[in-house]
Amino acid sequence: MTLLAEIGEALRDAFSDDVFTPAALHVGTATIGEFGETTMTWVDHDGAGFISRWDAETMAARGYDANTAKVVLVQSTTLPKPKLGDEVTATRPITLETERYRVTDVSSDPADATWQVAGVKL
Repeated sequence: MTLLAEIGEALRDAFSDDVFTPAALHVGTATIGEFGETTMTWVDHDGAGFISRWDAETMAARGYDANTAKVVLVQSTTLPKPKLGDEVTATRPITLETERYRVTDVSSDPADATWQVAGVKL
């Protein structure tokens, strides 16, 4: 196990509900029906995380819209990696408002302890 992997594992073990509120990743699968209609089926995966904001330099460098939110999800063995088109429900840390976002980009920290999801509010 690499040092970064060990740090990531230690960070995941140290997080508690006091730091990260409950969050959910909604993984969508599209199926096309007999008459060409598209039906989305969602599978929910519980996890932990919070809603934040990208700094202006990062948003500009990545070409994010001004309304793009940063949703931080704690990685775990039961939470699959978010992919484009999935949706995330998380809570803002101060106001405790729960919001849902469509995933438009995903990155992780060097220790692989969290995923940073760029999301557009639904």
